[in-house]
Amino acid sequence: MALQWTDPTPAVFSHRTPLLITAQKATPGGSAQMSLQASVIAEGPTPTDEELLEWYGVLYNALRADGWSLDLRFEQATTVQRQITETGE
Repeated sequence: MALQWTDPTPAVFSHRTPLLITAQKATPGGSAQMSLQASVIAEGPTPTDEELLEWYGVLYNALRADGWSLDLRFEQATTVQRQITETGE
């Protein structure tokens, strides 16, 4: 029997993955910077990626409306599972 790798499991986005926010804003005579971390804790059904983008979009739009330029970043190391199976060869 020969061995082969099974297909890896798909990488799944977790709504608990923190969103890293860094923002800058010009102020009279200088500038201001902020960095913060946000995450969603949802009770009930797991939100879809699209729902999360809408929710984080509220933060993004509010900061942009106040003159901030910002970067939103997810840093995620996904766990992917693989296993070895025997083939009939």
